[in-house]
Amino acid sequence: MVSAVQLRLFLMADGELQDMEHFFTILPGAFSDSEAFKTSVVGLFMRQMLLAYNNLSFSQVYKLYKSLQQYCRRGNQPELSAEDMELTSNEDPSADRIDKDELDTASLHQSELRSDETWGPLSQKQAEYFLARQAYLLKNDENKAMSPAKLQDELNNILKFNPDFAEAHYLSYLNSMRLQDIYISTHSLLHYFDRLILSGGEGKSNGDEGYGRSLRYAILNLATLHCRFGHYQQADLALQESIRIAQEANDHVCLQHCLSWLYTLEQMKGSESVVLTEDSVKIAAHFCLPYLASLGSQSLVQQGAKQGMPPNKLLDALRGTDIMHWKQSLSELIEISLAQTTSIWRMYGKSTMARQQAQLLLNMNILDPVNFSEQQNNTEAFAVALCHLAELHAEQVPELPHNYMNLRPLAVYCFIYFLFLLMARARLEAALLRPMGVCHQSTARAIREHGRLLMLSLRT
Repeated sequence: MVSAVQLRLFLMADGELQDMEHFFTILPGAFSDSEAFKTSVVGLFMRQMLLAYNNLSFSQVYKLYKSLQQYCRRGNQPELSAEDMELTSNEDPSADRIDKDELDTASLHQSELRSDETWGPLSQKQAEYFLARQAYLLKNDENKAMSPAKLQDELNNILKFNPDFAEAHYLSYLNSMRLQDIYISTHSLLHYFDRLILSGGEGKSNGDEGYGRSLRYAILNLATLHCRFGHYQQADLALQESIRIAQEANDHVCLQHCLSWLYTLEQMKGSESVVLTEDSVKIAAHFCLPYLASLGSQSLVQQGAKQGMPPNKLLDALRGTDIMHWKQSLSELIEISLAQTTSIWRMYGKSTMARQQAQLLLNMNILDPVNFSEQQNNTEAFAVALCHLAELHAEQVPELPHNYMNLRPLAVYCFIYFLFLLMARARLEAALLRPMGVCHQSTARAIREHGRLLMLSLRT
């Protein structure tokens, strides 16, 4: 039976597209054969293959046929015989010789052609694993991910064989965000939601609301994209549109996300609203959204510190949020809370407690829930802690002695100060590449400006 199927595949590859369509048309009749019961391994595989084929669009069927032809032709390539591999030649030795550069160019061109011919499409599982792995590396350890150009080539190869692969468009969006390319980022993000709606990924679990849900979250993501690039007017228009659609659908969760981003947008513009933040925290707690509620509480603590609230009230508020973080294992929020506590202790002049909180954050064994061997260190909280430690070490630099003979303590402290500052800048650059980093972009800008001032003071 295996040989018969293999022979049929080669006949389809040598024929036309109608031959493959005829094959899948008569495929259900194979279940009447004794060799392929519906409950057998072969029968289950054939039924799964038939269901997958019926869900393909016309363009996907055509690409499947082209991939089948490429696979069969690659398998039929004849092997070189011993006579073909002989190094002797009967050609005239006085013939024109090829220059070395031309020979290298020709061999390179042939190798590229061979690589293009053998570079076939990835399977669905291989593509999903590749996309998940690269997205994970972009979030946690960007240095281990592919370079932007190479990753984009891989994504283009995947989209060439399956242009409706929504996840590939989203990874292309993340990849273009590394390069701060607004055009490709917007293009990939819109294509992702278009393919997501067409594939019915949202409609299966949400009924008739699938299309509307994808639409309002697409506009919300577009607003966050404009926020990241500083297009405040476009971001405000997108947020208002997302709020309108969410109100029509009575989607309180989407409305809460829009409210949080509306506060973030106002904060980026330079204005802060305590009332808006308090309402956001209350609604987020009511709808069981701990992440948004915690971020709102952190913002209230930050505003209270600027307005001169007593430190005991600020620390009590942070302790209440920490209990929720540890209960629900919200590692990223734990890091943010520790960085906030470090800033509060430093603001009130408690350098020892600030140093303790910063070092506690840097030495926390926060592991990723998927890959337990890798730590999540490319966060803005790590950059904040490193900046605080750099300042604390700089404050310990002793005054220059009058005889200028003993400069070793000064050199040691300046080296530690400079080292921590470089680490903070590296962590900050990695944190700004993350898609969710825009939530704390005002903090990131403050860190970047603070690091620039520290570098200038170090040079002087």
